[in-house]
Amino acid sequence: MPTTVLVSCPPDLLAANGMDAFTQLLESYVSTNANPLTDALALSGMTAFRDGFFACPHGVVCGTLLAAEATDINILALRERDPNNIALTKYANVGALLSPSAQLCTSLVDRLINWTVRLALPMLSVYGMQRCDLDKLSG
Repeated sequence: MPTTVLVSCPPDLLAANGMDAFTQLLESYVSTNANPLTDALALSGMTAFRDGFFACPHGVVCGTLLAAEATDINILALRERDPNNIALTKYANVGALLSPSAQLCTSLVDRLINWTVRLALPMLSVYGMQRCDLDKLSG
């Protein structure tokens, strides 16, 4: 891994890119189209985040929305619509990977919120976005 390139990146760029990479890994892992190979690759990538190491440059939007606007909403919707959905188990697995706790899905969302704050990701309003624009981002 070209760590010398990463060290030279500004912290805000490194944080945004790392959160984007984690977003893509989490989405792949909980996807209904996931399989043992994609699960293994996604979990392998997510282990790099356990101690706050971010290896990949790309994405303020993904990092900013990952906790409350994507992961938490997905977990709540799945619990309501399909409490036996395998994605809930997978979200809990990622929660355990990052922070072992009895409330694994909640622990995952809390960790993602913490990263968003700790990494000082800019609010999307800095880019002229408003809450009503969020639907455009996911479409």
